[in-house]
Amino acid sequence: MRRFLLIIGLMLMLALMACSANKASKPETGVEPGIDGASALTYETPPEARNHIIPEYPSEARVNGIQGKVILQVEVLKTGKVGKIDVKQSVAGLDEAAVKAVQKVSFSPALSSGKAVDSVVMIPVEFKLQ
Repeated sequence: MRRFLLIIGLMLMLALMACSANKASKPETGVEPGIDGASALTYETPPEARNHIIPEYPSEARVNGIQGKVILQVEVLKTGKVGKIDVKQSVAGLDEAAVKAVQKVSFSPALSSGKAVDSVVMIPVEFKLQ
């Protein structure tokens, strides 16, 4: 079980790093829709997770063989804390575990002109049985 969680954590960290690398490689500044879609947030440096996202696989989902990727739209506040979370791609039985895992993560905030700013990022949380 511990090995499984470590593998999942590493996979999620790599996915998060890939998302951050994609944002950083764009020539323009980061512009994200607000969590409600109404406002835009601009930054040069995207937020980065300070610790691993390690979801707890729900026992009912494990017993029923449920796997998949939950995609969350996460508001990262300028303090590095997680704000509002919206599920953008759902997997029945796994959404709540994904949200709980991301709520435990602290971030280094996005930076705009060297100052911490609120931002919004998409975070995939993958659940895979082995």
